[in-house]
Amino acid sequence: MPAIAICSIPPPTTSKASLKANICLFKYFRPLRICPPHHPLNHSNENTLMSTAYAFLQGLYPPTSSDIEVLSNGTRQPAPLNGYQYVVVNGLSANAPETIWLKGDENCPVATKSMHRYSQSTEFKDIQNSSADFYQSLKNVLDPVYTDSQIGYQNAYGIFDYLNCESIQNNSSIVTPHDLDQLRVLADQHEFALSYTPHSRDRSIGGMSFIGALIARLNETAFDPSRKSKLTYFAGSYDTFLAVFGLLGLSNLNQNFIGLPQYASMMSFELLAQDTSDLVVRFNFRNGTVEEMYSYPLFGKDEIDLPWTEFLELTKFAIRDAKGWCNACGLSTGFCAEYTSLDFTKRDPVSLVAAGIMGAACMFVVLGILSVGPRIIRQRRRNAVKLSSIDQAEKTIS
Repeated sequence: MPAIAICSIPPPTTSKASLKANICLFKYFRPLRICPPHHPLNHSNENTLMSTAYAFLQGLYPPTSSDIEVLSNGTRQPAPLNGYQYVVVNGLSANAPETIWLKGDENCPVATKSMHRYSQSTEFKDIQNSSADFYQSLKNVLDPVYTDSQIGYQNAYGIFDYLNCESIQNNSSIVTPHDLDQLRVLADQHEFALSYTPHSRDRSIGGMSFIGALIARLNETAFDPSRKSKLTYFAGSYDTFLAVFGLLGLSNLNQNFIGLPQYASMMSFELLAQDTSDLVVRFNFRNGTVEEMYSYPLFGKDEIDLPWTEFLELTKFAIRDAKGWCNACGLSTGFCAEYTSLDFTKRDPVSLVAAGIMGAACMFVVLGILSVGPRIIRQRRRNAVKLSSIDQAEKTIS
């Protein structure tokens, strides 16, 4: 049967990370032995994202007892560390053209300008003024990490992340749960506003380029069955999540999609069908490592399965190649100046589904943050379908 894993991978900050990384639901295959060319990895060279990629792969390729060498004298010698599989992971430099698929908002003047407009908006100034006293009440616990001028809504995410990590790693928390929850709400508002606005897609260029990469991968799955890869994995940041949530209409569906994803969250895109004339796309999301995986309808639809042709029509805004990204960002320097042909679909990615009957394919994004923390769900989940068992999942593709 074709191979896909739906996994929840904790961040690699403790000695238990590799063990917990094995807590996966393998829907379509058994990842026993490493075959690097068959599983393209996509992530930047940032330490956090590199660590996340390693943690994911440690769960995908757990130690195996089948890796045994037979010596000339007949002695059977198992691999070191009880069959630990060493996965090779190569990151991309910050200036590599391929980074636009995961960090398309960085080094993009148009996106930066749009974000700056938010900091000048009435909404921003109102929240900044109304929250000023609250932030100043935390001055003692933020000193000397933040100066007086840095303490405020303009640094909502950094302040929340710092104190949240402190509360996780320190038994005697320096802030109350109530204050931490208020910091989280403010960080949610600030970061979502910087990642998406319904008035202009300029702020979501990072999400637009990721969706372009997503379409390219799934397109290969649908129309190039000779490709051998079963899985494409992306390790990205929370801002990519938020931009994608907004662009795909998820922010209108559920409160989970207008706030920061919990540390080590994951979203996946499945392409399901019995043949290429009946392809559908399914979106799944797991908020952190405690919740279950749920499927959600895209673009305000009633059904969780969206026909492939309709998905393509609704994502025409996607940035499909590096030239498109350069144009969207208004750039003519760096690699944009020497641009030749960096169309994502013409590079050397390997598709998601092996040759044979069309089964299913997933594209993963695992949030690259170093700490696991509790997430407060402020609104009851609705319009979600729980992925509770292998049998239930397989019924959708058999």
